[in-house]
Amino acid sequence: MIYYTGFNMNGERIIPKSGGPHWLYQHGGSCVTCHGPDGKGGRAVMMCNEIPPDIRFSTLTSEKMEHEAGEEEHPPYNETTIKMAITQGLNPAGQPLDECMPRWDIDENDLNDLVDFLKELDTQ
Repeated sequence: MIYYTGFNMNGERIIPKSGGPHWLYQHGGSCVTCHGPDGKGGRAVMMCNEIPPDIRFSTLTSEKMEHEAGEEEHPPYNETTIKMAITQGLNPAGQPLDECMPRWDIDENDLNDLVDFLKELDTQ
């Protein structure tokens, strides 16, 4: 539910604490807004310089993960570093992600649910 709507199972909106496009704060949004319904990203987002990447769990954790042009290589993600990207906007090497990636204010239970859903995207 969080991935598609930006709300958790209790109906509470997950809000960004920083980063993300300006319209996100006015109109709300969720992961699907930028990364698409299949998690594969790859399409331009209004008011952003970067193309959102594929965030399916298998892609993020792959040893052969592709890096964007100009992006420094870093180790593959794992559950901990995926959570760090979502909440702190950092990649596995501790380098900042593009400012267009919101730093979400999300509690641990919702964060675990979201990471579990990224795993489910692999089966869809």
